[in-house]
Amino acid sequence: MKRCPFNNPDFITSYYDGCLPEEEKERFEEHLFTCKMCMDALYNLENDLFLMRSMKYKHPAEHKFQKALFRLISDGIELIKNVEGPFVFEPLVPVRVRGKAGAHCYKLQKDRIIIEVGSKSSEFFDVEVSGIEGRQVYLYSKDKLVEARSCVREKHVTLNNLNRGSYKLSVDDEDLVEFIVK
Repeated sequence: MKRCPFNNPDFITSYYDGCLPEEEKERFEEHLFTCKMCMDALYNLENDLFLMRSMKYKHPAEHKFQKALFRLISDGIELIKNVEGPFVFEPLVPVRVRGKAGAHCYKLQKDRIIIEVGSKSSEFFDVEVSGIEGRQVYLYSKDKLVEARSCVREKHVTLNNLNRGSYKLSVDDEDLVEFIVK
């Protein structure tokens, strides 16, 4: 079967959007009476656009995660801004080691999952995730996968020596929290 020269997605979209010059528009409308392929393509475009407008779709850029802001300091990490809602980061009591206060650490608990963010230095920080046996853990930085653990057998997973930046933690494809460490 010979391909129709008008049956081009860009051309049909331009016609639908009203962007064709008047002469081409009239020629295409006459052509529609004789070409089932072009008529079907136009119908499918209109149908797809209608369905897209009627769906409750949320663009990923509009999706906002709860963010916390941490800052690395000389002897650990401090919480500058907490997330909003029922699940917030709470400080863990520092452990004393040889008379000196231990590293600062903060914990967020959502259902049975516990996320701890802590540091022992001003260079790197660690994230420990508990309550994830048999699940998958993903850590993203700027939408790039940094760490992935699947079917975890341990009671907790520790992600060590992370650099400053923006992070998102997900368990089994559920985004739990987004946080920034400066």
